Amino acid sequence: MVQSQSSIADNADGSREFKTEISNGDFQREVVTPLGKGSEERVKYNKDGSIKSKDRFVREYDSYQNMIKTTHLTAKSDSSEFEPVGIDYRTITYFGMN
Repeated sequence: MVQSQSSIADNADGSREFKTEISNGDFQREVVTPLGKGSEERVKYNKDGSIKSKDRFVREYDSYQNMIKTTHLTAKSDSSEFEPVGIDYRTITYFGMN
């Protein structure tokens, strides 16, 4: 039987920390920090506390405040050099609006 324990903590800096420890030794820790309107950085950690990876999600909005583009960037371990790995676009058609 495998057991797991999860926790979520809201930090003073506005970030949110997610942790999961599993009885088989698996471990997950991720800290999500808002970077402005709709954008965020997600940092994943190894069990020893070192940074495993960093991801940034930068979102763009139309004049109606609907998300129309998300750019996903990633950096290895504690590097500050982010590289794009994907872009998602959304097309929204408005009817009867000026």
